[in-house]
Amino acid sequence: MSSKGSKPGRSDQREPDEATVRAAIAAERTELADMLDGLSAEQWDAPSLCEGWRVREVMAHITMAFRYSLPQVVFGMVRARGSFAQKTPIY
Repeated sequence: MSSKGSKPGRSDQREPDEATVRAAIAAERTELADMLDGLSAEQWDAPSLCEGWRVREVMAHITMAFRYSLPQVVFGMVRARGSFAQKTPIY
């Protein structure tokens, strides 16, 4: 139930502080890295739920911001004509 004056669908819970959010993100990244560390070569080459992409391409995509500068990403996108689906040297 919402209290008088509160907006419908909004919780009375407070938003987490920045430190809490950063800790949660770090924990999720660590969990993902641990899971990926245990993959076999066959699992890295397995199709993902993203049509036409293997697990390795999905991981390259979601980790790109941590591995390349913004100019490198922009250059790669220009070379791929704006398509992440194309295999580019940036991966």
